[in-house]
Amino acid sequence: MPNISSELIQSGKIAYNEGNLTLAAEIFNKAAEQGDSDGQYFLGYFYMDGIGVAQDHTKAFYWFEKGAAQGNVNAIQCLAAQYFNGNGVTRNEAKAFELYTLLAEHGYAAAQATVGTLYARGQGTAQDFKKAVEWSKKAALQGNLVALYHMGVFYANGQGVEQDLSESKEWLQKAVDGGHEPSKDLLKKVKSAIFDKRAWLAFDLFTEFIASGSDS
Repeated sequence: MPNISSELIQSGKIAYNEGNLTLAAEIFNKAAEQGDSDGQYFLGYFYMDGIGVAQDHTKAFYWFEKGAAQGNVNAIQCLAAQYFNGNGVTRNEAKAFELYTLLAEHGYAAAQATVGTLYARGQGTAQDFKKAVEWSKKAALQGNLVALYHMGVFYANGQGVEQDLSESKEWLQKAVDGGHEPSKDLLKKVKSAIFDKRAWLAFDLFTEFIASGSDS
């Protein structure tokens, strides 16, 4: 017999791509009610962004939680973001960190990069630059551009690792080659520092990164 839930998900995607957002929301709602984790994720996403339905973070959280309970990776990631930002639930950085770590341990590069960021900032966990480097490197080796950039920053500033501008340059070059615009400025400064044989950069970009809360 055909998988009814799978057919609903495909129908919902078609409706969405055709611009019929209300119909897509109705279809994903039906799939979600039937217990389909993808349907629960999509419906949560629709409520989160107000797509085809009135924006409602409480309902988004509800459906993300349902999908996450079934192991849906996208739902877990969105649930973590809801906890981190306090949307639809009381802000809980520790819970967000727990969920991101769960995904990171299963090899998801974006989650690994996020865990590295949270360790560097000391959000949801104690600040630990060595662990920040450990998780960022795992993501960087999978080609995650944010993680590549962060590795360049760590080596430029000697945070969690011994300062090594040549190593910083290598990571940043990979990020730039991948199209990561924010890496370009730091790469220029690192190259200049190497050329001038300076062992220390007269700025702490990562402190600025922490303060701004930017993941770019």
